[in-house]
Amino acid sequence: MAEAIVSIVVGRLVDLLIEKAQILHEVRDEIQRVVTELMRMKTFLPDADSRIDVERISILLRDVRELAYDAEHAVETDDSYPLISICGMGGLGKTTLAQKIYNHSAIKTHFAGLAWVSISQKWQTDRVLQRILICLAPENRNSILDMDTDELVEYMLQIQERKKCLIVLDDIWSTDAWDSLKAAFTSEKSVSKLMLTSRNVKVAEHVNPEGFIHQPECLSAEQSWELLKLKALRTGDCLDNTRDVERMEEIGREMVEYCAGLPLAIIILGGILVTKPSLIEWEKVYRDGKSSLKAGKGLGEAYQREILSFLVWSYNDLPSQLKPCFLYLSKFGEDNWIKSETLYHLWIAEGLVLSSDKREGETMIQVAESYMGELVHRSMVQERFNDVESALTKFKACSLHDLMRDMSLIQAKAEDFFDDTHFQSGNEFHLKSTAESRSAYTRLVIHLDEEYSSKKANSYFSKKGNKKRYRSMLFLGDFGPESLPRALGSHNANFRFLKVFSLENYTNFCGLFTHINFGRALGALVYLRYLSLRDTNLLVFPSLKNLVLLQTLNLDTYKEIYVLPWLSRDVLVKLDCLRHLYLPKFKVQFLGSESKFRFNGLSKLETLENFDTSWCEVKDLRELINLRKLRLTVADGFDILEEMMKNLGDIASSTSSCLRDTFVGKEMVCSATGFPKLVSLSLDKLENLERWRVEKGSMPVLSKLFIERCEKLEELPEGLMFLNSLRGLDIKGMPQDFNDRIISEDGEEGPDFHKISHVPRVGIDGEQYY
Repeated sequence: MAEAIVSIVVGRLVDLLIEKAQILHEVRDEIQRVVTELMRMKTFLPDADSRIDVERISILLRDVRELAYDAEHAVETDDSYPLISICGMGGLGKTTLAQKIYNHSAIKTHFAGLAWVSISQKWQTDRVLQRILICLAPENRNSILDMDTDELVEYMLQIQERKKCLIVLDDIWSTDAWDSLKAAFTSEKSVSKLMLTSRNVKVAEHVNPEGFIHQPECLSAEQSWELLKLKALRTGDCLDNTRDVERMEEIGREMVEYCAGLPLAIIILGGILVTKPSLIEWEKVYRDGKSSLKAGKGLGEAYQREILSFLVWSYNDLPSQLKPCFLYLSKFGEDNWIKSETLYHLWIAEGLVLSSDKREGETMIQVAESYMGELVHRSMVQERFNDVESALTKFKACSLHDLMRDMSLIQAKAEDFFDDTHFQSGNEFHLKSTAESRSAYTRLVIHLDEEYSSKKANSYFSKKGNKKRYRSMLFLGDFGPESLPRALGSHNANFRFLKVFSLENYTNFCGLFTHINFGRALGALVYLRYLSLRDTNLLVFPSLKNLVLLQTLNLDTYKEIYVLPWLSRDVLVKLDCLRHLYLPKFKVQFLGSESKFRFNGLSKLETLENFDTSWCEVKDLRELINLRKLRLTVADGFDILEEMMKNLGDIASSTSSCLRDTFVGKEMVCSATGFPKLVSLSLDKLENLERWRVEKGSMPVLSKLFIERCEKLEELPEGLMFLNSLRGLDIKGMPQDFNDRIISEDGEEGPDFHKISHVPRVGIDGEQYY
């Protein structure tokens, strides 16, 4: 069957190339490649069709059929419609379908620019346009952020005329939202395409009555059962006997009937059942969940809001330690993707990750990762995976479906999990009194927009007559407001028990006294476990010495920092609980002294980023025996490079499992005994590196190698052929002569190919060769 479908589609694509020759001339080569690829796959399909009962083959055949149809559909719809809309109720899979299209290799090849932005119920026109433009012209990010509305609209029109772009407006709720944006999409000369998703088909009709509207249907009873089976019965599940299988199918079909064909509801039900592999457990779920199931009956027709019953049910089924971790995700904005590594640090600082769950040899980060894995396994959380096999964390980022987030906010409010405060221009801040909340200890989340301003910007941590004791304080916002709210005043009575403080993307601290006052206030928060001042211009080094319980410190900023002469260079060494340290990206300037910052005593440190030899003491590296991730820059010449390589060799002999490093020097040597536990290596923008030698025996477990923008590097080292564990090589931004030494543009093997012929996956500038 799959062979027949592919044959038909290949024929149709060839016909389309002839029928639409003028329209499709820009993508003729890309379509021809699709045809070639389909013909290649067709050669194994007769045998695969005969083994349709084998699950993996069955799934592969399904994917082949979908690829064939997707290719045909992409060609047929291109240039036929000015707008493609996907409309339907929440949970129907609109965004998932749009993502499949957006991430399709044919789409990436066809369009010169891709932009995805979520609109949701709260939007700001400038911010939406800025996000689109940053996707389409990332090199102009800073100037885009400084543009006013008229300039943003004009730039949008120019870009859409200059290159073919696909712009996706996800989850647009109202015609008002479109009306605020439409001026940026009115160019008659535009060669770009627009795609949107909405719960309201009238929005799509309002945007463009001539557009193509796709309204996904709810799943049939058979499709619903297949989806539930896929989610709830993982490969390898062992059942007692055939009678159990038949009874489980009977129960499953009855339960899934109440989902009314809505994919999200079925996935949630599957997330509950997947942790209960026996018939007895399924029967218990059915008995216990009847009220929730019946409340959701008819979801696909008119009672979609009753899906909350399903969501609450899935929440109640979570193990107790996972419930607060799940609720924590609702602190962040709608449609936001949260970096998993940051989330793990926050969970740990809040005490949500239990040390009793830590097995021998595990770190707390690994325990947090297992928590996330369980939430993903239960289909509670949407995830993005790291594309590096040897990354310290499997998950790169996570998010909540908007309906799941709605439920989590309701649960968080019911459990008094955190206070959520939104600031807009002109609003003042009023802390809740204890009478308004059951708990005297809570978490505070403050959402700021870029227009917020306060008359008293230099007051910090005021108590406002409130008897609450806050455990954490997060300031959230994509762009820095003009000044901080009066919530932060001169007394810290409400905040002295803080374990978490995060203020990011704020660059309007000005004046020495402002820095001193805010720094002193932070220095009084002696119970802090987590402090992030990422992308701020605040100087807090003098205050850090008091924060001896800190586990995570993020000072990652692109702004240059000046350190006053009287500040001790040992300010960090007392933070002996520190596990994760993110230093400023730019050079730290020492006024009146050439001494460097010390890191001795930080033996528990697992992550160290932006270590710069121009202001960080190299010899202290050897004392960081628990490092698992290191990113550094060597800027002081060959002598310091030799010393650093020795110290890194000492580190790599410890329990370190992942080092990422950036060197500056003409020649680099990896010795025969060096880096025995290094699994991932990134060489990025090594402007002077010309030669690299890898001795036999070096880096014996290296599995991933990145080489980017090392423009003077002459060739790959011969020693790469000894790295039998190397599974992937990615090369980006290198000179064409360097690339041609591996694989030439016409696909021929170059003189360096034998060095990496054993590597299963090689990519050059995004093109995968094998």
